[in-house]
Formats: sequence, C-alpha cells, structure tokens
Amino acid sequence: MTDLSNNFESLTQGMVTKSDKIRALGRVGASTGEIARFLGIRYQFARNVLVDAGLRGIKSAAPASKKQNIQLDTVPSTGDNHAWVEIGKGGEVVLPPQMLASAGLSAGERAFVQVGGNGLEVLSRRAALERAQDIVSKYVPPGASVVDDFIAERRSEAAREDSHAAGAPPK
Repeated sequence: MTDLSNNFESLTQGMVTKSDKIRALGRVGASTGEIARFLGIRYQFARNVLVDAGLRGIKSAAPASKKQNIQLDTVPSTGDNHAWVEIGKGGEVVLPPQMLASAGLSAGERAFVQVGGNGLEVLSRRAALERAQDIVSKYVPPGASVVDDFIAERRSEAAREDSHAAGAPPK
C-alpha cells in the first residue's frame, strides 16, 4: 500500500457513487488493486471504470511481437449483406454506404434496432412497418378492415355518449 492509501477516505469524502470514488483515486495515482481493496469491490470493476475514464490503458492479451495483425479492410467481401464494423466508445456504429443502400437506408435516417437471438437487427422504417403489418395480419380475419371496424366502433361510442348527454339512459 502506498502512503496515498492513508488519505483515501479524505480524498473520497462527499462522493456518493463508487465509480466517482474510483475515478478520483485513479486521478491521484492510486493503483487499481488499492482502489478495489479500499472500496471492497472487485478489481475488474475498478479497472473497467478507470479504463472507461481514460485513466488506464487497455493491456493486450499477447505481446505486440506475437500479435497477428489483420486489417479488416483487406478481408474480402462477398456481398453487401455483411461487413466488419467498429463500435465506438459511445456505442455508435458506422455502416458502409453499400450496406445501407442494400438495406434501403441512407445516412442520417432513423432506423429501428432490436436485440434478437443472434445479436442486433437494424431495420429501415419501411421494413419495420412491414414486419409490424405481418405480425398484426395474423390476428385479422381475411377481408376484414381494421380501420372500418375502428371507425364504426368510434361512431357507435359517440352516439351512445350523445344520447347519454341528452338524458337518455345508457344502452
């Protein structure tokens, strides 16, 4: 333990979250292990907070001399329906223009994203609407008009409200 560890209590006084305390202690040079022991948390939690805050670097699993560097840009592509993309620190994903065009999307457009059994799925508005219509169509009898039924129901309800307002007993 460093001499600094004797001051951990005063350095974190008034801080509410453990993450705030981890960052404060990391800024003054406390080791990840010291922080974890002081706060009674797992080393990995303290490390992740410090890495996310830019206070620690990410160490690679293998020395640089033994790493196999693969440039994803040089991996041959067999079509516009798949690609390797980078996920930014804020969670942003940039998709290649040819992939966007293939999916009926364009840059700046809003898209529907959902987590599925195989990861994330990104749908254009049109594709999401078609999927919703397919789901709903299973519950609508053939030849029935949901819109016409809804309008008829609302007119009937409005007529009941009008007759009730006029003093007639509700039906």
